[in-house]
This record gives sequence, C-alpha cells and structure tokens, in this order.
Amino acid sequence: MSEVTAVRGLTSRSGRAMRLYRVRVAGRAALSPHLVTISLAGDDLRHFVSEGPDQRVKVLLPQPGQAEPAVDDDMTPRGILGLPEDVRPVMRTYTVRRHRPAERQVDIDFVLHEDGGPASRWAATAAMGDALALWGPVSAYQPAPGCRWQLLVGDETALPAIGAIVEALPAGVRAEVIVEVSDAADEQRWATAGDVRVTWLHRDGSEDAVLAAVSSVDIPADAPRCYAWIAGEQSMARAVRAHLVQDRRFDREDVYFSGYWRRGKSENED
Repeated sequence: MSEVTAVRGLTSRSGRAMRLYRVRVAGRAALSPHLVTISLAGDDLRHFVSEGPDQRVKVLLPQPGQAEPAVDDDMTPRGILGLPEDVRPVMRTYTVRRHRPAERQVDIDFVLHEDGGPASRWAATAAMGDALALWGPVSAYQPAPGCRWQLLVGDETALPAIGAIVEALPAGVRAEVIVEVSDAADEQRWATAGDVRVTWLHRDGSEDAVLAAVSSVDIPADAPRCYAWIAGEQSMARAVRAHLVQDRRFDREDVYFSGYWRRGKSENED
C-alpha cells in the first residue's frame, strides 16, 4: 500500500492536515437491533490523530463490482464528488466512536434502517477484509474553558459522538443528555467521571419530543457558563438551537448544532 500524503490547505481545527486513509473491515459487533459497530484497520491509520470526542470522517464506499473505492490518495471530498457517477464512491459522514492508535484501528457505529441508504445497507453486510476509505478527521466539540455544565442532545445518529463526549467528561462537569432512539433496545450505558443525567426518548412519531424535553431542562443558576452540543435530524437540531438562543439566552458561540440528516433525504442530496 502506498504512502498517503496529507492534502495541503485543508486543515482541521487543530491545524492538522486532513487526509485520506485506506482501511479494511477488521471486525463487527452488534450494539442493538438497529446499531452495529464496524472496526476498521489499516497501516495508514498510523498517521491518524484524534481531533476530539465528536470527530467526524467521510466514509468512502466502493461501487458494486469495485474491490475498493476508486479514489486517488490526494483527492478531497470536493474532487471525489466531481468523479463520474458510475465510478464515484458512496460518501457519507460518520463519527469515529473509538480510536486505538496502537492497533491502528478505529470503530464507527452505523445505524441500520430497513429502508436505509447505501451506507446502512453496506454496514448490514460488511465482511472481514472489505476495503473502504476514510477522509478527515474534523471535530466541533469545544466548550469554553471552565465550562461546568453541558447539554448534549441528539438521536441515534449522534450516539457515537455523545457517548465519546460523555466518556471524556472530567470530574466536576455536569451534563444533561437527551437522546431520541427507536426503543429501549437502543439505549446505551457509558462510564464517565462527570456528573451525567441521561433522558432516553422512545420515538412515537412526534416531531417535537426532543424539543419538549429540552424545554423542560432546568439550567442551573450557579453555572457561570453553559455549553450545548446538538446533532441529529436537521429540523430537530435547528429547533433546539433556536430555543436555546432565543428562549434560554444561550450565547450563540456556546451552542453547536449539526443536521446529520434530513427527513426524506440522504446525505449529498439537495
């Protein structure tokens, strides 16, 4: 396997250059009926440096009939999107759940949907040795120094990032976590040094259940500065962010939100 060079001019928050990593499936483990962890390994990962607990990568999957994604080592996501449709790899954004530098491995959790897109279908049948590629990483989680209270909000797609953030919380930091999942089987448990309270919402068809739960959260009066991290379905993330900024008087710079997906759409669709 050839040496993969970093791409000049494209850097993460830390200033490190983002790059392409060629990897193969090294293991899989079911987390629940709707979630599976895929372990990825490759010599390229000796260059992988963790950016933060919510670090994201582009996952590049080969087209049917291809042994590996048809990309050059110096390609960027923009260049990949410019490839002809019949050879262009499927590209989706996922969070790295765990990074094991000594083993040159990363874990990525995939949500399995019966009517899911190509990445979900790939994860359902991924086998040992299957080739793919990653591009990144980048992280957005950045509470202000001295922040002692955090609000973490999301759905199944945000579970890898939320789990990693919770596990990384130091003692003395309080966190309110609100997550919407299909049912109790998708709930997770995390070890943490922080003071964490988790509210699990089981999806019942309501589009404002997460917002209602956030609205009921008591923000401690003794917290000098609060931070919110919100990710998941696009309209939900936007509504929660608007509520916190407009109704709860959060500073805009203390609220991160990301629409990981949109109802009725897949990534890269308009």
